[in-house]
Amino acid sequence: MTKKATLPTETNGTHNLLDDIRRLSRAEVLEAASFDREQAMALVGLYYSIQKTRIGASNKISAHEREVDALADSALIKHLKDDLHTLEKQTARGLKAFAESQPLGRWALQIQGVGPVVAAGLLAHIDIHKARTAGAIWRFAGLDPTMVWNAGEKRPWNASLKRLCYIMGESFKKVAVAERTEEELAALTDKQKKTREVRLENLHGEAGLYARLYLERKKREVERNESGLMREAAMKKLEEARIKKRRIPKELKEIWEAGRLPPMGLDRRAARYAVSMFLSHYHQVGRELAGLTLVRPWVIEHGGHAHYIPPPLWNGASKVELSV
Repeated sequence: MTKKATLPTETNGTHNLLDDIRRLSRAEVLEAASFDREQAMALVGLYYSIQKTRIGASNKISAHEREVDALADSALIKHLKDDLHTLEKQTARGLKAFAESQPLGRWALQIQGVGPVVAAGLLAHIDIHKARTAGAIWRFAGLDPTMVWNAGEKRPWNASLKRLCYIMGESFKKVAVAERTEEELAALTDKQKKTREVRLENLHGEAGLYARLYLERKKREVERNESGLMREAAMKKLEEARIKKRRIPKELKEIWEAGRLPPMGLDRRAARYAVSMFLSHYHQVGRELAGLTLVRPWVIEHGGHAHYIPPPLWNGASKVELSV
């Protein structure tokens, strides 16, 4: 039997470094609130680095418990994982202070699905003074479907911002509440029912707009897919995979050849739509707060679209006439 490792509290007369992990002081948190964009950007990167390591430690623990990793000592790695989680939360405290220090950050934090790390990351990566249109932000975030990144070329978007937008889309999905049958609802525990009620309340409020947009868009994407209206997009995906000589799983190839997109693809399209709408509102709120001019969206100005969705939880829309 393998002897379980013990964790030393002292090494050569000094305390173990892991025992010195503590909560940030109020003064340290306030220091983060005064960071500039570059400092905040670095802190966001540090947060995700810590999170990645913490997840790796968690995977090690899982491997040890499933007896597929004989080298992993669960006691030691669990200690490391817990301390990494503490560091992760402390980093998030600093990012929350940074986001709350700015009006645009405070608006973003009201939205269900936008946490302090994402809000701080948006403030750090997006210069609202340079982004004259929402489309400029979409392109910078890699959300413009017309942009192409060919081999040997410089990446035409900000990879870190694109990742933040992906995370935000996943968060909007978590806020969304999936429909359930009566049998499924009856099988829920009291705790699960209470959680569902809270999520439904959040979903139907102003702050839940983007989660609702995700659900509405996904329903539309599924209907279009089943009607064969996604055939062109499916053929494009298939052709791109062949040109780049990617290995295409048999099941996915069959879906594309049938002129359909897979469920995961439809889900990502819906999430990107919700994120794009949020960024459009983020741009409007940010420009208004900064006293900058707003350029009306092309689809409203020239494309014949009169439908306009105003930013939620914002009373400044009347300052600039956007609807036609």
